Amino acid sequence: MDEKIFIIGFGFIGRYLAPCYEALLGQPGPGNVLAVKASTRGLEELRQQYPYAISVGDTAAVLEREHPSILVLCPPPTEVPGIVREILAPYFERCRREGRKLPVIYTFAPTPAADWFRDELGEGTLAAKILPNVVDRIGSINMAPIGTNFISLDPRAPWPEAEREKLCRFLSPFGENIFLTDDDSLALLAVKITAHIFYEISFSVADVCGSRGIPVTLAQLGSAVRAARFSMPDCQLPQLCPCGYDGLPDRVAEFMRRLTLAWYAGIEAYAGSLSYTIPLETVRHINSLSFELNVLPVQLETREKLHENTRNHGTKGGVLEKGCIFFERYLRHPLEEMTARVLDGEWEEDFFDFVQGMSYTISLAAYRQSYRLTGR
Repeated sequence: MDEKIFIIGFGFIGRYLAPCYEALLGQPGPGNVLAVKASTRGLEELRQQYPYAISVGDTAAVLEREHPSILVLCPPPTEVPGIVREILAPYFERCRREGRKLPVIYTFAPTPAADWFRDELGEGTLAAKILPNVVDRIGSINMAPIGTNFISLDPRAPWPEAEREKLCRFLSPFGENIFLTDDDSLALLAVKITAHIFYEISFSVADVCGSRGIPVTLAQLGSAVRAARFSMPDCQLPQLCPCGYDGLPDRVAEFMRRLTLAWYAGIEAYAGSLSYTIPLETVRHINSLSFELNVLPVQLETREKLHENTRNHGTKGGVLEKGCIFFERYLRHPLEEMTARVLDGEWEEDFFDFVQGMSYTISLAAYRQSYRLTGR
């Protein structure tokens, strides 16, 4: 059977997955990739940019007409239940009555869990909840060597090997595929959030330095953070580009080094406080990849692009938004005060204890927010 992909929700993630459609299909086009948007905004531009059959608001009609083999669900998480119950459930029942194979679901949101789809859609439903690597390339640098895709399946619904292979091939452009329980994936997602907060940390440090007439760039700060992380004995990752403290004033370089060590210690403390179905060594490896994947853009991207990343990677009420709220509420002001004092030659050792605690707290807050979103 020739594969046919139907993308429900053609926003950032639906478009970001374009390399995946090519990896699975070879030559995606209007005959094998269909996409539906919620509104006409930007429709003509998207049709010019992507060689797919893109329509608006006709999800049920496309299902009945095209009978896709794979459903790629990319709407906001809050819209998934309505789509599943009002559109997919009747379609799945008709497929059963008419003896047609059910489409496989790839869903790209922290919630709902994979088993929820089987509960709603019935026996024979195959659904994969995927938290993909969302930084595939920066300039000429392919990020796949440090990328991770978290995949959670319903343990009650065994996947045929051919379907698992197809799923892995689909995600292959973005890095390593890691199969996890839903609980494990949420625990590990929180570390991606905490690592992402280094965007905000770097903005604050750069702004304070700039206000003092000290020309410090985000590239220098990101490079320093990576150098501090790679100095830790447990960090055995490939270095996709060089890093170091070049060009930073000594006080700022040492501050970023200490800040990074404390922040990562908080991540390690959080990771060690939870139970997993995978070895703790594997957890630490995944967290190390997540950290590097999130701090490397600070070194390589512009401030405007980093802000765009935050907008694209987060959703209203989601886990990234929760992490950013905690940074703004509890850490930004103390961090900026301490940065100013460091520039004046003052140090407070217990500030780094505070930073470690904030890293732990933001990780835990993101983890708990993900559970709230699941309704558990």
